[in-house]
Amino acid sequence: MLQCPHMGTLSSQIDSLRIISALIACKGLQEFDHTLTQELLKTLKSDLVGFYLYSETAKAFAPVSDLLTNPDSPGYLIGQLPTEGTIKEAVVQRGQALLEHDLASSSWAEAVVLKTAPFHTASVLAAPLTLTPQTENLPPRTIAIITTIAIGRTHAFTEEDRLFLESLGTQLGPVLQNVLASEERDALMAINSQVVVGTMTTDQLMPVVRNMLHHVVKQDMTGLVRFVQSPQGPWFDIVYREGAEIDLAQLRQFPFERMAPAEMMITGKPLLITGHNHTRFPERFYIESVGILSCILCPLILRGTPYGFLAIGSKRRNAFSERDLAFAEQIGFHLSQAITNFTAYEEIRSLKEQLEQENVYLRDEMKSSVDFKTLVGESPALQKTLKMIEQVAPTDSTVLITGETGTGKELVAQAIHHLSPRKEKPLITVNCAALPPTLIESELFGHEKGAFTNATARKFGRFELANGGTIFLDEIGELPLDLQAKFLRVLESQELQRVGGTQTIKLNVRVLAATNVDVALAV
Repeated sequence: MLQCPHMGTLSSQIDSLRIISALIACKGLQEFDHTLTQELLKTLKSDLVGFYLYSETAKAFAPVSDLLTNPDSPGYLIGQLPTEGTIKEAVVQRGQALLEHDLASSSWAEAVVLKTAPFHTASVLAAPLTLTPQTENLPPRTIAIITTIAIGRTHAFTEEDRLFLESLGTQLGPVLQNVLASEERDALMAINSQVVVGTMTTDQLMPVVRNMLHHVVKQDMTGLVRFVQSPQGPWFDIVYREGAEIDLAQLRQFPFERMAPAEMMITGKPLLITGHNHTRFPERFYIESVGILSCILCPLILRGTPYGFLAIGSKRRNAFSERDLAFAEQIGFHLSQAITNFTAYEEIRSLKEQLEQENVYLRDEMKSSVDFKTLVGESPALQKTLKMIEQVAPTDSTVLITGETGTGKELVAQAIHHLSPRKEKPLITVNCAALPPTLIESELFGHEKGAFTNATARKFGRFELANGGTIFLDEIGELPLDLQAKFLRVLESQELQRVGGTQTIKLNVRVLAATNVDVALAV
C-alpha cells in the first residue's frame, strides 16, 4: 500500500488513494491528464488545472493540458512563457508545492497574462511530480508540474491543500513514469507491426510514423531529412514533409556548420528546441517565419554513418519535453533500422533486376558478336589499327572509332574491350540509329516507374547495365542534339539521373563510340 509522507486527515488519504487508483488505470498521457484534472477539480474545488512535463536539461515546461495548448484558451499564454520567473520554476528549485493567494499582486511571471484574461486575479497552487533516485544523497527529480487555479478568487486554497498536493505529487511520479513507458511501448509495437520489408517504401512508412507520433506527441509537422554532399559542401535534402512548407533555397543563406543539423551530425545526439533556447542557431528566424516555434531533431544512423534526421515541429513554444525527445529517439532508432532494411532490400532487388537485364543483353550480344581474333591481315592500315588497339585498350580513355559502314568498327570496339582490364565485365552495345528518338533517352539512362505512359516498372538504362564495364555507342552521330548535354555529363562526371527520377546515380563506365560520319568535315 502506498504511504503518504504527510499523513494529513483521513479524508485527504482517501482522496489520494482514489486519485492514484484512477490514474494507474490510464493508458496514456492524455488520459492521465484528463483524469487528474477531473479529480483535482472535484477535490480542491478549483476552476482550472494545468499539467506540464518538465525537461531538466532544457529547463523548460511542456504544457499537456488543453487549457494550456489550445490557442483560444485563456491559459494558452501561460504555457508559452519562458521558464524564468515563473512559479513553476520556483517549485522545481525548492522541490516543494507553492501556494500563491493573489496572483495579481505577486511578482510571478504568470501574472502578466491577467492583463488580457477575462478575470482580474486568481489563487494558484503548484506542486511537483517527483521520482526518488536510487542513488543515496540525491534529491528527488521533478518530471512534471501540477497547477490548480481558482479564478477571480484570493485565498481560495489552504496550507492543508498545499500539503495534500505536495504529498500527492511524490506518489504520482512513479505512476506517471509507468503510464508514459506503457504508451511508448505500445506505439513502438504498433509501428513495428506495420513495417513489412518488401511491401513498403520510405514514403509509405513515414505516414505510419507520423500517425503513431501524433498519438503520443502533439505536433504539427513531421519531416524526414537526408544528408547529401553538394558542390558547396555538406547539406541536406527533404525526403518527406507534412505540415509545413520549407524552402531549402532560403536556408542556403545560413552557413551549414553553424546550423542545428551540423551540430547533430557531429555529436550524433538529438536536439530539443523549445522556442526559447535555440538562439545559437542562425536559421531560427526562417524556421519561425514558417510557423515552427518548437522542434525535435533526432539523428538517423545507417550502418554507423549519419543518414539524416527525423524532424518534429510544433506551432507552439515549449511544445516538447525530454520525454518527447526520448520517445522520438526511440522512433528514430526504429526508423533507422527500417530504412537500413529498405535500402538493403532495394539494393538486392535492383541488383536482381540488373542481372536479369544484363543477361538479356549479353545473350543478344553473344548471338551478334564477332570473334575479334579474326582481325588478321598484313596490310599497313590494319597493322596500324591493331597497334592503336593495343595502345588504348589498357586505358580508360574514351575512344571514337570512325570508318565507312561495313569496315568492322564494332569488331574494333570488341577488341578494345576484351584487351582491357574491364574484359570480365559486360560490353553493352547500343545502335543509336536503330532507337526511336522518343525512346533513346529511356534506353540509355533508364526510367522510374510512372515516368511516362506505360512506364509500369523501373528500368535500368544501358549505361547502368554497363557499370564497371564498357558501353559501345554505334552510330553516335544519330544521337539527338537535346541528349548531348546529358551524355556530356555522363562522360565528364560519370553520373546520371533516370528519366522521371531525382536520385543521382554514380557510374564507372568506359565509353566507346563509332560513326561513319567524317567528323572533320561535319565540324
